[in-house]
Amino acid sequence: MVADAALHGHRSTPAAFAEAALTLEDTYTFPRIQHYSMEPHTAIAQVDTDGINIWTSTGHPFGVRQEVAEIFHFPLSKIRVHVNFVGGAYGSKSGGKIEPLVVALARKALEAADQTAALSRQRRETGVSAALEDVQAEDELARARRDYLGTVADYNQAQYALQFATGN
Repeated sequence: MVADAALHGHRSTPAAFAEAALTLEDTYTFPRIQHYSMEPHTAIAQVDTDGINIWTSTGHPFGVRQEVAEIFHFPLSKIRVHVNFVGGAYGSKSGGKIEPLVVALARKALEAADQTAALSRQRRETGVSAALEDVQAEDELARARRDYLGTVADYNQAQYALQFATGN
C-alpha cells in the first residue's frame, strides 16, 4: 500500500511560465516579521556555596551552562540547568538570553543579604547593635530565601499548567 506519491524534477522556469494557463505579475510587500516563542523567556537562578542552579525554558541547556560557566568563572560541574518544558520556541531559545543576568541578580541578592546578616552579627558581637537588629537581619535573610523558593514553586506550577494545557 502506498500512502502518498509525488514526482519531483527540474524544469526550465521560462518554459513553465510559457506553459502556464495563467500568470500574474505584481509587486508584493509584507511587513517585517519577527518570530516569537509561544511562552515567554523566563529564568530563575539559585546561587549558593554549592554552585549555580538555573531553571529556564531553553532549547540548549548545555550552551546556557557553558556561557554561565565562562561569564562567572564557575566549573561546569557546579552549574545545573533545569529545563522543564519548551514549546514552540521556533529557534529563539537557543543559547543564553536572560540566564546570565538572572544569575548575576541572584548572586547580588544573596551577597547583599549575607553581608547584612554578617554586619549585624558583627555589631552584636561588639555590643553596638540594637536589641532586635540581629533578629531583623536574620529574618530578612530567611525571607529572601523563602521568596526565592516561592518563585521556584510558581515557575514549576506555571510549567505544569502549560504542559497540562498543551496535553503533554
